[in-house]
Amino acid sequence: MRHLRRENPGAILIFALQRNYRELVDSHPDIDFVLPILCVSEWARFSKFKCFDEVVDLNIYGRSCSSCKSHWYQSDGSNGVNIWNYYEYGNLLQVYCRTAGIEILSASPLVYPTSEDKNFVDNLKLPEKFVSLHCGSNEVVRTLPAAKWQRIVNYLNERWGIPVVEVGLDPILFLSNDNNNISLCGQLSILQTAEVIRRSELYLGTDSGPAHIANAVGTYGIISLGYYKGFKKYIPYSGGYYKGDSCTLIYHDGPVFEMDDKLIIDAIEQRFCTIFNRAL
Repeated sequence: MRHLRRENPGAILIFALQRNYRELVDSHPDIDFVLPILCVSEWARFSKFKCFDEVVDLNIYGRSCSSCKSHWYQSDGSNGVNIWNYYEYGNLLQVYCRTAGIEILSASPLVYPTSEDKNFVDNLKLPEKFVSLHCGSNEVVRTLPAAKWQRIVNYLNERWGIPVVEVGLDPILFLSNDNNNISLCGQLSILQTAEVIRRSELYLGTDSGPAHIANAVGTYGIISLGYYKGFKKYIPYSGGYYKGDSCTLIYHDGPVFEMDDKLIIDAIEQRFCTIFNRAL
């Protein structure tokens, strides 16, 4: 959207997206109107209306509708990109640009928490230093088992004396208050979650929405990746997480749920020894 605004400074930009994610674009300074939709099938009907001078369709060819179970196929094609090969064309930003037929971009994502979001997080009275953690994913194959995350939390509490704040919809861990650990699962909006992650020393997770948010707010992340839909090594992120400037991506030769949690602990050890100047 930042690119489209630069290219079309006088245009009225309308962003259509699934209604549950509307808040992500409601506060975006370059968007004039938001069109909340139920599903990709509803978008298929809107896209045929003649009221738009130009449509930039970021949907990947063959994408299925979560509600109607039908598939979306752009009538004018998608420049070779489809749901079976999309990660062969780069990260998700590059993929979406290619499928839409616009300039291939490389910039970091941004999110725009409002002052109300920041005030809400202020009132949570979070620890001065903490690690933010999202354990889940929308697919089991990309989810590390809870027992492994629990060992990682115990390591953070015992080795570094730093508490963990779990974010997301549903809590996965039992976080003991003895170590000032906090579960905020199901208590935050998306932008409030972004503000919590922004304030953390480190973000931990797998390939899920909050990892993209961590990239957008500039928090260093340690992200666990593995085989996914036939892709053995892929990178979802643009910007700092793509360049490796602000993250450590750990790849497992198999699905993420099989990953050894020691790999994550070793990456945390390396990161914290660097920023806290403690010997390995």
